[in-house]
Amino acid sequence: MKKRVFIVCCSMALAMTACGNSQTEEKTSATTESSTVESQENTQEKAENSVNVEIGKVRTALSDTGVQPQDLIGLPEGVAPEFTYYIYDIGFDGMVKAQQYLEQIGVSEEGKKLIALWKQDNTATPIIIEEYTFDDDTIYYVQHTFDSCENNYKKAMDDYGEDVIDYTDADAYYTRTVPIEEPVSYLRSYDTLVESLNDQYRTVIW
Repeated sequence: MKKRVFIVCCSMALAMTACGNSQTEEKTSATTESSTVESQENTQEKAENSVNVEIGKVRTALSDTGVQPQDLIGLPEGVAPEFTYYIYDIGFDGMVKAQQYLEQIGVSEEGKKLIALWKQDNTATPIIIEEYTFDDDTIYYVQHTFDSCENNYKKAMDDYGEDVIDYTDADAYYTRTVPIEEPVSYLRSYDTLVESLNDQYRTVIW
């Protein structure tokens, strides 16, 4: 009788161990699968929010400003001279990211887009770029700002307010505003903006 009880207990113990192993395997499998999905989602999100890797191969609003870059050892090729005067917490990586955003903005396109660069008073002032795109009977306006240091960037964020900001990157001190829509009219059109944006403060960049 004792032998039978012992055998039954052993069988139950083995069965419980097997179930435990099965549950552990299921949990491990589920955890691994969940981690894989999460990793894939994070990778996809980073890819969607990332900017182009190459720099210096696209004409930008800062291509012909005539500003001389600072003589910095190890400066990556292709960075706009203006960014060499800015103080980035992550060093050259901040300059490269700023350049990448700058190249995404690009320059004006006949009948489609106008890019206007605000003139800098000195190398410490922000770089402000106005972008106007034209779609049928609508004008979309966006402002891009590159600040010179972390304090100026934070102040600009406060000045803009959350409702105005569409996208921002603290590493590059870059801010993009929410697009503003307005209808094309006699006073506000591609032709009138080409003329009005070329003034003492701004220059249309082609």
